[in-house]
Amino acid sequence: MLWLILAIGSYFLNAVVSLVDKFLLSNKVKSPFVYAFYSGVLTSVVFVLWPPYFSLLSPDLTIIALFAGACFFVAVFFFYSAVLQGEVSSVVPVVGGISPVVVFVLSFIFLGERLPPRWLLGFSALVLGTLLFTLGKGKKVSAYSFAAAVFFAASFFFSKIVFDGTVFLNGFIWTRIGAILPPIILLFFPFFRKILLRSDFNVKKRSFFLFVSNKGLSAVAFLLFNYAIALGSVTIISAVQGVQYVFLFVLTLVFSAYFPRIISESLRREVIIQKIAGIVLISLALIILFVFDGSI
Repeated sequence: MLWLILAIGSYFLNAVVSLVDKFLLSNKVKSPFVYAFYSGVLTSVVFVLWPPYFSLLSPDLTIIALFAGACFFVAVFFFYSAVLQGEVSSVVPVVGGISPVVVFVLSFIFLGERLPPRWLLGFSALVLGTLLFTLGKGKKVSAYSFAAAVFFAASFFFSKIVFDGTVFLNGFIWTRIGAILPPIILLFFPFFRKILLRSDFNVKKRSFFLFVSNKGLSAVAFLLFNYAIALGSVTIISAVQGVQYVFLFVLTLVFSAYFPRIISESLRREVIIQKIAGIVLISLALIILFVFDGSI
């Protein structure tokens, strides 16, 4: 069950990253495109792994790997658009509630993945618990979140195919090439160059250090997440994203006391009850996944 532990660890790190993203998007970078662009550019640090681990893939697998990475970049853009316009603790669960269902359908049809009955029960509890964090959200945020969920799901699904076809680090490098290509290609279009040149990306040392540090933390989380996908069930791993919202909910309650104008969390009784119910379902689902090894 190492893959499940790695997934949970990556989701904890992503909860921290999401809060910092909200802070930077609200105060330092007003454009989701600009934020996604620089995030994609920082992906190039993965190429330090190139000499010892890189090898060519088959043409088909190369296309799949590049597509998986490109889907991730598009998903990040929609995700940042949603985060900029909504409560981060509400936006993120929308993605996590929809994405596992899309992955489940894709894996069922194209990978022939069949979850054992008790894992299917755990999967259902994870998705339902995650969705309890999303009830009553605005339509505009939901539209961005839905798009992000679909592209994240596509990225996870196609990455799994790549990892099954080559060693993990080589597959990881290829998917990251796919993630950095869209920002490079967009530079050839005057419209997008103008957006970048006119952006108010804050270059103060403190802000830049926070951005780079946060993207470094995100890279660690992403590496753990992808290794978990390589080892285990992509359907279950995407559904375990529900634990990220438990972490995020708690962290938001803590940090909203210090940055109430940027990071907030509704404390209405019905909202708290709703999210506690989600936490209970997610906790029960994790117990099911840890107790049963998937063979029953």
